[in-house]
Amino acid sequence: MPPVDSLKPILRWILIVAVIFAAARTLSRNQGGPPSDAPAPAFEAKVLAQAAPFRLAEHRGRTVVLDFWATWCPPCQRTLPALQKLHEQFAGTDVDIYGVNTDDGPDREQLVGQFLKTRRYTFPVLLGTGTISQDYRVEAIPTLVIIRPDGNVETAHVGLLDNDPDAIARAVTEMIESARSRTPAG
Repeated sequence: MPPVDSLKPILRWILIVAVIFAAARTLSRNQGGPPSDAPAPAFEAKVLAQAAPFRLAEHRGRTVVLDFWATWCPPCQRTLPALQKLHEQFAGTDVDIYGVNTDDGPDREQLVGQFLKTRRYTFPVLLGTGTISQDYRVEAIPTLVIIRPDGNVETAHVGLLDNDPDAIARAVTEMIESARSRTPAG
């Protein structure tokens, strides 16, 4: 059996290769959200404090922003001021901004309504379901999905874009402008 000291360089190289392989596998794995350029999964959802439901199909020809969030999620809470800013910025245009709340529980509507009222948020909120989250491959929140007017996904971003709400709003505005300018393939 070779001395332990002579095995150290070999073991070190094996460890380095294993770490590189693990990092590459993690980076190449889809981290959530629907794939770009794929059709956005159709869905219907209750809109908080509104009688009529949201139907994605009724928004064809418009750019749709969906921000999946929950009241208990600190990173989500950092994105919501940007969502409010975007809601105000794009009001009356061909862009629809929606929060998709993923909270659970029997008092969910009251909880979410109070949360929004306390913070003076006026953007519309869809009460998401497990099926919607599953269809949109929401593995973590916040997850932001932008859907082009042709009904295909422009981009999906998992996690916090930035800590600054103004920087988040600027980044999402750029994504929206990209989605608006894309023409359908074929």
